[in-house]
Formats: sequence, structure tokens, C-alpha cells
Amino acid sequence: MLLVALANEVATTNNRIVKKNTANSSVLCRFPARSQWLTDTLNIDKTALQVDCPKLNEWMQKIAPEQLSIMFAQEYLDNPISAFAHTLLRIDSKASVADPSQIHHAVALNYTVGGNPKDNFVVYAIKSMTGGYDNLIEIDPYPEKLAKYLQEDERDAWTYQLDLTPAEVQQIMLHVWETKDLKLPYYFTTDNCASEILRLIDVVRPQQHLLSQLPYAVIPSDVVQLLDDEGLLASTNYTPADSTLRQAQLNKVKEQREQFGYHNSAKQTINEIKSAQLNAVSSMSADGQTLLQPTIAVSDNNPIDRHPLQLAHMGLGQRGDNNYIDLGLRAGYHDILDRPSGFPQFFDLEGASATLRLYDTDNDTANQTNSVVLQNVTLIRGRSFNPVNSAKKGKTWGASIEATRVNDGSQQDGRDHLVGSLGYESGWSWAFGTPRTGAGEMPPQLCYTFLSGTAQAGRGINKGFRVGAGVNAGCRYQINNQLRAQAELQLPYWYHGSSDESNARGHYWQPISTLGLQYDIDKKQALRINANYEWQDRVDANEDVQLSYRRYF
Repeated sequence: MLLVALANEVATTNNRIVKKNTANSSVLCRFPARSQWLTDTLNIDKTALQVDCPKLNEWMQKIAPEQLSIMFAQEYLDNPISAFAHTLLRIDSKASVADPSQIHHAVALNYTVGGNPKDNFVVYAIKSMTGGYDNLIEIDPYPEKLAKYLQEDERDAWTYQLDLTPAEVQQIMLHVWETKDLKLPYYFTTDNCASEILRLIDVVRPQQHLLSQLPYAVIPSDVVQLLDDEGLLASTNYTPADSTLRQAQLNKVKEQREQFGYHNSAKQTINEIKSAQLNAVSSMSADGQTLLQPTIAVSDNNPIDRHPLQLAHMGLGQRGDNNYIDLGLRAGYHDILDRPSGFPQFFDLEGASATLRLYDTDNDTANQTNSVVLQNVTLIRGRSFNPVNSAKKGKTWGASIEATRVNDGSQQDGRDHLVGSLGYESGWSWAFGTPRTGAGEMPPQLCYTFLSGTAQAGRGINKGFRVGAGVNAGCRYQINNQLRAQAELQLPYWYHGSSDESNARGHYWQPISTLGLQYDIDKKQALRINANYEWQDRVDANEDVQLSYRRYF
């Protein structure tokens, strides 16, 4: 139909019927990118297609596109919608190409969800994932968008210039003109800020089939890595968040205090440095118009350097007297023992994972575990660490939604059972150790304490449910670049409700100690040891020790 309309347009323009005040409705004005592609592909004489498009011309002159870059804002767990990071396009004019620090001459193209802010988080999340909202294409001054990430959310940003020709940049922007007002369903995992960037590049580089190379959920960091693999990134620039700059100052003061000794004003100085209100250091000028040159070392959170997000693992272990093999898959993302390069410091978020356990048991023996059991299915599990002694603002908290096997401590010789589990934690964390010199990273070691609450339900446990509250405390230690350890003690107090069974307890403590150790073979392979012990005399197996091979892909 477009070809027919274009043919009619040729006839109309040849007869000189088109008037300036009606030109905006011309097919050449409404679909300039498609018209351009057709005329190039079919070798149509462009002299026959001369139409004035005032609205299009005004829009293109306002944006003045000369160069495109991807801006990547790192993951931000304190806002669940931003937990998987964000990408947008920086559109540079001739002025900001000549001097990239002059960001007031650039604009931001942001593809996001046009959600209803009055909806609660659960409704908002469900609609975002199922296409219940329309997409929204925002074109705003670039400094406004950058300030939100660097100053409000305190997220480091990485900017990658796209290796596109000026003609390709113009064609992409003409395509944006065609589609910017369309109301299409937004899907959080498959049709989002990251997929839109690939779709735009596919407009001018269809032979590379970028979007089709990511057939499942499209994650911003995957898009950056794909573009790097395809040779489409021309340059890389790091922009530290305000909190990262404050952390660099904090590291320097603490280092000097250790070298020269404590003085009376040291505590006051540290508190002033940590305060965003008292310490206005930023990567942006005070008027928000200029990007300042970084004065600190680049942080180790470039998403190009991270391990692949998908994971398969096979483990050999022993639970009580039974040997077993674990087979597991994780769609994403990263836990606190995974290789940390490329991620925000202490990042901990997992989703869509499952583990199957195969026991070497004799099923003819009484009270034996089944040979094959579903050990765990995790919808989402994560923790946000904002150490109180760092420059980062925010709380330390965690949440989980999963089905997992638990030992029922209410009954004598209780076996493990699969239960649905919903948990929430809130607490405090502290960073300690010696940070990297000159960088804005926190010290590499972490200790934390959570107050936790959990509700579980399943057919196998006493009364079919239990609720628990308690304390989880632990530490994560970075031994070297390839080796990390984590130890944790969980102290939950469980309640099942009153029972008529004389041998069943309605409430009890069930402490669990865990130890994890991971060694990275390379970027895609690792070995991990997990061990846990339940300090409970009413379960059939207290200890569980496993060695696993982990493959990221």
C-alpha cells in the first residue's frame, strides 16, 4: 500500500497539485524513512518527490541528529522497575559532537512504559510484563535524563558511541518520526528500552539481524555486549554517579586518617563527605549543562566485562547419608558469589531458576527420600546492600518468591518438603577492608544483619503452613579477584499453630549456618562449594555439602 501511495505521490507532485499547507499529510512527510528506503531500493528518481514537510523539518532541526550513542544506567534495586538497568539513546548535534562535554546540545530518546502512576506496584509490574500498558517514546533534553540517574538514583552511567554513518543516523531518526506516536503494547522483558535500540539499528543494518540474536528476554546489558561483539561500539565513556565521587573522597580521607592518625574533626569530616546535601560533588556542572571530566579511576562495573547472565550448573553432594546430583538452570541474573566484574558492587539478584536433585537411594528402604525431587524453583530472589558506612544512600533489604525444599522441624525425624515461600528482609550492612586506590568503589568486604519474615505453605509440613521471623547475619569476603567466600547464620523462629499431635511442636527455633566459596576458572566457568548445617535434632538430615561446576552462557 505504501508503494501505491508513493506512486500516487509521484503523479501528484508531477502535476504540481500538492500545496504547502497540506504537505504535512503527504506520504513523504508521514513515512519519510520508508519512502527513503523504497526510493533507494527501487532506484526511483527523487527529483519527482519534492514535497515540503514543515513539521518534519522543524522536528529534525530541533533534534539536529549527527551522532548516536547508547547510555547505560546500571542496575538499581531500590526501584524494582529499574532492577535490570536501563538504556536510552543520546542524540548528539554538531555542537555536542565537537565537544561531548556540552551535553545541553544533546537530547535523549527514551523508550519506556506509559504506566498509570496511580496503580500499586503489583498491578504496575503485572501490566508492564503482560502488555497492559502502551509504550511511551520520550524525547527530552539529555542533561535532565542524565541527572536523574547520576544524582537522584546514584547510578553510574556508561556511554557507548555507535559506529553508524551520518546517513544511517538520519534514517534512524526518520524512522523514529514515523513511530513516535504509535500506541503499541509495552512488554517489560521482550519489548523494552533495550529491544527498541536493536530494532532501530536493524532499520539501517538489517543484514546483522541484531534483535533476532536475543530470542528470549532482552536485557540492557545483553544489548551492550551484543553490540560490542558485532563491532558497533566506536568508543566508551564512564560517568560516575554523585555517590561514587563522594565514596572516592571518603576512601581518600580514611586512607589519610590511617596514615596520619585520628584527629577530632575526622568523624565530622566523614559525615560531611557522605552527605549529598553537604557535599555537592558531581559529574555535572552546577547548572547541569556540562559534563565534567572524571577525576577518579574507572569503576569495575562496565557491563561489557560481566559474565553471561544465563547459568547452568551440575553439583555433586551429600545430604545426611544420601549422595545426590544437582542439575540446575538460571535465566538470570547474578548472586553475591558470582564473578563481580561488570556489575554494581555487592549486586545480588536472581530470577527464573530451577534445580532438580537426583538421589542415590534405595527406594525399598523405609523413610527414604525420593530418587528425583524438585529442589527449588525461584521466581525472584535478591538483596539490596547500601552499607551505612559508605556514601551510598538507601536501605539494606531483601525479598524472595520461590518454591523450595525445607526441613520441617516440628516433627521427629521430619523429612524435607517442597513449599511455596515468600520472604522479606530489612536491616543494615557495612563495607570494610581496603578499597582500590583512586576509585569510587566501596571497600571490598561486606557484613550484614537482617530482620526477616517468611511465610511458607505446603502439603508435607505440619498443619500445611508455617510463618517465621528472626535474624539473618553474615559476611561476604573477597579473597582475591577469582575467589570469594560467604558465611551466614539464619536464626528463624517458626510457628505452625497448635497441634493435637503429642509429638509435634507448634513453634520452635531452627538455626541454619551456611558457607559458600566460589573460584572463577574464567569469565564463563566457575567452581563453587556450598555447605549448610541445620542446628535441629528433629530433622532427618542436618548437613548438606555440595561441589558444583557452573557454566555461564
